[in-house]
Amino acid sequence: MKTIKIRSPMWGRKAVGIKPSRLVNDWVCIDITYRQDGKRLYPRYYIKTSEARACPTEVFRTKSGMFLRVKVIPLEMMSEKI
Repeated sequence: MKTIKIRSPMWGRKAVGIKPSRLVNDWVCIDITYRQDGKRLYPRYYIKTSEARACPTEVFRTKSGMFLRVKVIPLEMMSEKI
């Protein structure tokens, strides 16, 4: 199982964006490391790679001006246990 650390979710959408090339194993662990007042707001989430690959792909522009293609995965689609 591959663990992917994400600093913060997409706030307005309650989702995370992950590059398709990082979805390699059968299961993926999504670790959202955002903290508020020193406490984590999100648990570790798990999702099957096949389910994550079925999510829509969107293209975003980074701060450096490069384009980044990501799978937008809603938090409600992921589970806290395998």
